[in-house]
Amino acid sequence: MLANKVYWLHRVQWAAQHSLLSTLAAKYQSSPTRMIKRYRAIVQTSPGPHKCFQATLERAKGKKPLRAQFGGIPLVHQKEAVLNENVPALIRYEQKEVVRRLLAGKGDRCQIREQPCVVHQIRHLTDLEKMGPQRPRWAHLMLKRRRQTLIVCQACHYDIHEGWKGNRLL
Repeated sequence: MLANKVYWLHRVQWAAQHSLLSTLAAKYQSSPTRMIKRYRAIVQTSPGPHKCFQATLERAKGKKPLRAQFGGIPLVHQKEAVLNENVPALIRYEQKEVVRRLLAGKGDRCQIREQPCVVHQIRHLTDLEKMGPQRPRWAHLMLKRRRQTLIVCQACHYDIHEGWKGNRLL
């Protein structure tokens, strides 16, 4: 409402309204004109009554009805309008275990902190079980932890892949 050319929003409103009515008409296999007649409503705003589209769903057991409304906002310039911007609080999500292990910067295999770490990943733990009792130490470690990922330094990761190809025990 602080913008000088609020009336330009009528074009956006018309496009959104046309899209809404066309979608509803397609859903109910009807026409946009019938949807206008079905959902037309008049709401009270501070400048006076305003046309909008409103769908209401009555609910049982004393609950308030659900209302979805499109429009009903007068698009007029207001010099005295106040912008209240409520910045939402920052939400910190809990990190996944593999991310925490990677950020710790210490390899699960050699415990060296000086080198950047990478993630060695396998598709299924059953692949490791099929290796038999002669499986390498890194495979024992993954099976013991029941994890498909292993945080290792670059050198250990290279050794794992080269040892796996040559069937060496690492």
